[in-house]
Amino acid sequence: MKQFFTMMATVALCLGLAACNGGQKGQKDCCQEGQQAECCQQEKGKCCGQSSDKPACCQAEQKDACCQSGQKAACCQEAGKPACCQAPTFDEVVASRRSVRSYDGTRKISEAEVREVIAAAQEAPSWINYEPTKYYVAMSAEKIAAVKKAVGRNADRLEGVSALIVSSFENEKSGFVDGRIADPIGNVWGGHDCGLSNAFLVLKARAMGFDTLIMGGRDADALRKTFSIPENETVMAVIALGYRKDDPKRPDRRPLDEIVKFF
Repeated sequence: MKQFFTMMATVALCLGLAACNGGQKGQKDCCQEGQQAECCQQEKGKCCGQSSDKPACCQAEQKDACCQSGQKAACCQEAGKPACCQAPTFDEVVASRRSVRSYDGTRKISEAEVREVIAAAQEAPSWINYEPTKYYVAMSAEKIAAVKKAVGRNADRLEGVSALIVSSFENEKSGFVDGRIADPIGNVWGGHDCGLSNAFLVLKARAMGFDTLIMGGRDADALRKTFSIPENETVMAVIALGYRKDDPKRPDRRPLDEIVKFF
């Protein structure tokens, strides 16, 4: 009999939460009433479905690691519990991306996951879809050590990374048509397209719960030698990939009106 009344009380609670979700109150209000634990246990996180309080919902199910550092997606894939910790929205990815300079070496990213990240970078737009960007991925201890030597003072910020990715672009592709320059800035378009691919890469990495640091200070000749990069490619950035050890503060941004003009 006691179990029956406990079950009925739980049903009543979740019915109340469903009504809350249905419009009497917003989902956010629903999830702020201290009822996350029951809701998550009984309805597997549906009460917190689209609200900004998903971390509270996840914590109620003792999934703290999943909710820390905005790494909900990766944690849920590992735990096989996607109901509470749903994949982040694009706005959440953008808001949580940081240039991370301290990594958790106890957590590693697999080659298959790195491939998934780079496959997303291929979706970036490029001049006539030439896709001039190339990537060279260091995952072995030997290659990671070699790349660290080529990035100067940034090396001290890379302890614990899973991979160091060197980006380059093929010359005389973007900015050219049929081998002839088609725009006065020529190969600058190659650097532009490489930057677009790198942006897609770091955003995909964040969506998967990973973190990155794009480094421009590098010894291009040393990297070319380490990875046998052809002379017809320009070495661009080195990108660190791993899991953040702590949460960097969001840097201040310029006022929007300083960078845009409408006519």
